[in-house]
Amino acid sequence: MRVSCERDFARRRSAWRQIRVQGASIKSLISVDSALFFGPAVLRRSGDDLKRESLFNMVTIRLTRRGARNLPFYHVVVTDSRKRQGGASLENVGFFNPVARKSETKLKLDLDRIDYWVGQGAQQSERVRDLVKAYRKQAQAGESAAA
Repeated sequence: MRVSCERDFARRRSAWRQIRVQGASIKSLISVDSALFFGPAVLRRSGDDLKRESLFNMVTIRLTRRGARNLPFYHVVVTDSRKRQGGASLENVGFFNPVARKSETKLKLDLDRIDYWVGQGAQQSERVRDLVKAYRKQAQAGESAAA
């Protein structure tokens, strides 16, 4: 019994450390249990009331696998991070074909829409971030060669 109490106390103490409060006192938090339920948060003072902003982002830009066995094909989609990988998405912003033949397009992205979603707070997965970076570099090289 004592071990579980110590573990619970340590868990609550670490939750307090994860909570960052800006412009508010610790007393303004309701309880540690609510912080454990909702996750780390930032509290900001907006007028007279406190506004809770989650540190977890709900919208992500990630790859969704399509295609056949041994022939992968990925759609770059904007989706709710809580949805499963093959589930419904908010918007399709491009595709990535890692096994493209000579005449096939390997990567196509709508950079305007990706920039829009990133501006709205969407987080890119690591692989998508690398693909966007490579696509921008490829587009710059194409523009300089055309000029």
